[in-house]
Amino acid sequence: MVIRNAHTRDYFLPAQGRILEEFVDNETILSGTLESLGNQFGLTPEDLRICLCELVQAGWLHVEAHAFGPLTIRLDLGTDTSTLGPVAPDSSSNSA
Repeated sequence: MVIRNAHTRDYFLPAQGRILEEFVDNETILSGTLESLGNQFGLTPEDLRICLCELVQAGWLHVEAHAFGPLTIRLDLGTDTSTLGPVAPDSSSNSA
C-alpha cells in the first residue's frame, strides 16, 4: 500500500489514538461512511482507511462494510486484550 501524501507514523499513531478513545466504553459502536467518520476524526477517507486497516490488523477493532458504503466499527471483543501489542504501521505503507 502506498501512502500518497507520504504521512508517517507520527501522523497515524495520534489519529489511531483518537479513534480508539471513542471505544473507552466497550459498548460504543461507530457507524458511517469513510467520509463522515473521517470528518469526525479530522482525517481524509483514505487516511481513515489506513488507520482502520492497521487497527484491525493489530486486533483492536472489527470493521464491517455494508452495502452502499456505510461501515460499522466496534472493539474486537473476541480477542484477549491482554495479548494485544502496540499498533505498528504496515511496513508496506511507508514511503519516503
